[in-house]
Amino acid sequence: MNLMKLVIKEPLFLNEVGKRQNNEDNIFPFPGEATASTKLFLVCDGVGGSEKGEVASKIVCESFAQYIQKNPVDKPYKDYFDRALIYIEEQLSAHTQTNPSCKGMKTTLTFLWIRSDGVYMGWCGDSRIYHFRDGQIIYRTMDHSLVGEMVKRGELTEEEAQWHPHSNVILRAVAGRQEPTSMDLYFTDDVQTGDFFLLCTDGVTENLTEVNLSELASLGDLYMMHEQIKMFCDNFSRDNFSMYLIQVEEMLEGIAESEVKKNTEAVGFKAGTPEIKKSGENKLLKYILFALMGISLIIGGLSFWNYNESQKTQAYVQKALYFEDANLLDSAYYNLKIAHQREPNNAVLKKNLDKVESKITQNER
Repeated sequence: MNLMKLVIKEPLFLNEVGKRQNNEDNIFPFPGEATASTKLFLVCDGVGGSEKGEVASKIVCESFAQYIQKNPVDKPYKDYFDRALIYIEEQLSAHTQTNPSCKGMKTTLTFLWIRSDGVYMGWCGDSRIYHFRDGQIIYRTMDHSLVGEMVKRGELTEEEAQWHPHSNVILRAVAGRQEPTSMDLYFTDDVQTGDFFLLCTDGVTENLTEVNLSELASLGDLYMMHEQIKMFCDNFSRDNFSMYLIQVEEMLEGIAESEVKKNTEAVGFKAGTPEIKKSGENKLLKYILFALMGISLIIGGLSFWNYNESQKTQAYVQKALYFEDANLLDSAYYNLKIAHQREPNNAVLKKNLDKVESKITQNER
């Protein structure tokens, strides 16, 4: 086996309630506990509309980490992660049996596990993992969602999927043994110094496009990327938003297997306070770079300036969806027409407008 040691900078996180009343997201290690020695990261989003989503996401974070710690393995194959998922589902079901108010709780699951042979990733639902290099996305998980499937089939672009009225409909979630599910898995040993990994809930990607995220990653600074994502989500995200942001500081190859084993045993449980190297870079230089980054984002098209207009359009779309569900087709058509007038090049809006118009025509016959 080609052994390596992937050295990361101290990871940065978000776990914010946003504009919701409660936070259904959970991350692991729990806020403030991740260090540069951490190897296992999870981000989970309690499914909106289900009962006790925040409980489900917390149990899944804890249970997955427990399984990894209690079941060390030389090389984790697919069946290892299948068993881990069954263990998680059993913990959810056991909690529901003793807490009937939690019946129906569900959550997404994403994990990233750094090991001596590479990086293992898994996901269930629409929380995502990105791998960036030199400002380019070299890998991204595919959402288990209605619009995700439409993107896969070529029926929608990624941009159109963000605007789709049913963008929040997911097709997989971790619920318990009464509703068994599955994870998709991905492994890479193509990791280089400076690479970024981003695990995030859909509150982060709700309005930040892949172009936006790539431009942030292209600046190559972990702290700047974190601050800009936080600033954007604080101002514009309507959902909870959570993430882990990890940057590779160094890649070492050909190290002793005993040293590898020692490092892979750290799966995120807080065990003392390891020494963390402090950056010695000039503070003034950091402020200058931060200012330049802001200019770069504006030039590159982060689109802060037209966000409010986009939100107004989205409000009309949401109203239209409500009226369509209530079979008030004239009102739905009226709101969709306004939305389409505001964004005449949006193909999804045009499709939905034509669909509602067709329903109205059929009803009049």
